Amino acid sequence: MSAEEAGEIGTILAALAGAVRAITGCERTYSISFNEAVKHLHLHVIPRQASDPSTTSWALADRYRATARNELAGADPDVAEKTAESIARFLIEPSGSGAGALTHLGFQTPA
Repeated sequence: MSAEEAGEIGTILAALAGAVRAITGCERTYSISFNEAVKHLHLHVIPRQASDPSTTSWALADRYRATARNELAGADPDVAEKTAESIARFLIEPSGSGAGALTHLGFQTPA
């Protein structure tokens, strides 16, 4: 990875974390990378809600494992889709609250 690419990842991650906080109302975000199956950069930006102890630090990994084992329900697909769309608009659209924070890197709203 070049220095320019690393800088862009930092820009993207900072903007994305800010968008997740703005859209979900969470207090903070965790950025986690699980690269077990395929060797590539894949980051999860996860909202941390103080009112939900399952989103604290290492408890979050336990929550992921429990969801993968179908012991805990995942997010409602409709809510997840609407949240993702809101985050994308926040980051990409010039009229969004993030004022097109990632358009200079070539990001566009999906068609």
